[in-house]
Amino acid sequence: MMARYSRSTTLAACCLVSALALGACSDNEEAYRQAVQELADAQAQRDEARQELASRQEELAQTRSQLQRAQADVEDARNAVAEARQEVMATADEVVLFRVIQGKMLEDATLDSAAVAVDVNRKTVTLRGLASEQQAAHAEALASTQPGVESVNNLIVIRPEDGQDKQERAAQQ
Repeated sequence: MMARYSRSTTLAACCLVSALALGACSDNEEAYRQAVQELADAQAQRDEARQELASRQEELAQTRSQLQRAQADVEDARNAVAEARQEVMATADEVVLFRVIQGKMLEDATLDSAAVAVDVNRKTVTLRGLASEQQAAHAEALASTQPGVESVNNLIVIRPEDGQDKQERAAQQ
């Protein structure tokens, strides 16, 4: 009977081991399923993070582009200010030059009877009006000797001298 007991015990032990193994397999399958689910969740999170990264990189590229345009606009504005400053300085220089030349002509006794207008544009002085030949030459010399004057356009109309005017009238009669 001992052999039988051993067989039945062995058989029972085998069944128990099989049941335990099946139970362990069931636990392993559950752990496997859980690991697979966790892996799928991690992959989904990774994909979401990649999409978020791509979106942020696109935003960064747009922001960089906007920054470059803004920097170009700032540079353009700086250049415009520099040009305006130069124009203002040139205009201020022209106004000062005009005032100096005009003042000297008004103070000069030689030009008392002359009607001479002064214009200054880019360091070029233009003289217009009516004067004798001597007064026109004197006005031109006065303007050309001023610091900052590069050239003088003398457009003064020469009026005849009093003696010439009388001679011309007599010749016409």
